[in-house]
Amino acid sequence: QQGKISMIMTTYFGLNFFHDVPFPFEIAPLPALKSAHTLNLVVGLAVSANSPMKEAAKLLVSELVSPDYQIIIRRKTLSIPALKKAAERSTDPEYPPVHYEPSRFSLYREIIRTFRLHSDMGLTGDVLKRMRGELKLYWAGVTDLETCCHNLDELLTGEPVG
Repeated sequence: QQGKISMIMTTYFGLNFFHDVPFPFEIAPLPALKSAHTLNLVVGLAVSANSPMKEAAKLLVSELVSPDYQIIIRRKTLSIPALKKAAERSTDPEYPPVHYEPSRFSLYREIIRTFRLHSDMGLTGDVLKRMRGELKLYWAGVTDLETCCHNLDELLTGEPVG
């Protein structure tokens, strides 16, 4: 937020942390070597069968997935709503965004064919958690880039590298 970096890698969810920065910013697709696959983060809603307030919870879920609420998500965040019509409302003057929006916000339309779930990429929740741990060590300066890459390679291939 202080404008000291020139580029970051983030998600559409992560863009929400930049809604009030004092400078304009833009988005672009990630560069790719062999594959342009993009990890897709999905938010889901569920009601527990054991919930003592099952009907109230179902009403809340219905409200959150309603077209009106999905439009609110689109107008007030930089997240992509699940409802296609709400996501495309960004060009409707009746529903202008209430915050800065990069001109390339709709890039997701161009890259949607590259979206993959972590399970499509052969990654389990445990592997993702361990990858995040390795990356945090690197970002904190505890390990160097070579060590981080080595550990990630070992983690992803399941074989010692060396």
